[in-house]
Amino acid sequence: NLETLRRSSDYKEPSAGVQRVTLLNKLLEQVVLFEDGAQKTAPLLKEIFSRTSSGITLTEASYDALAGGFTLRGRADTRDNFLGYVDELGKSSVVASVDSPPTNLLAEENVNFTLSLVIKNTP
Repeated sequence: NLETLRRSSDYKEPSAGVQRVTLLNKLLEQVVLFEDGAQKTAPLLKEIFSRTSSGITLTEASYDALAGGFTLRGRADTRDNFLGYVDELGKSSVVASVDSPPTNLLAEENVNFTLSLVIKNTP
């Protein structure tokens, strides 16, 4: 706000005021990018989380916009619950592929897992 800037000590030193406005503009650009990203990822997360059934606990979900995918980490009560979850994710309309390393299948109970999901290109 120009009136606020006039009242501040920065007004006496215009270059400092310009620097502050430039910094604020950069911060606003970051907020807009974050909100844009959130609008794109929120429906994807909702779809992925809706396929999480009892016996599955997700501990971490991360999104890589450049790679176009999610990494999910969690724990399944049993191997069968885990395999059912992988199958459910594969049926999703937004998931192109599910990568599950063989190490996810070593335990029969209390299965700690990491999954990589590639998201389909959506318009």
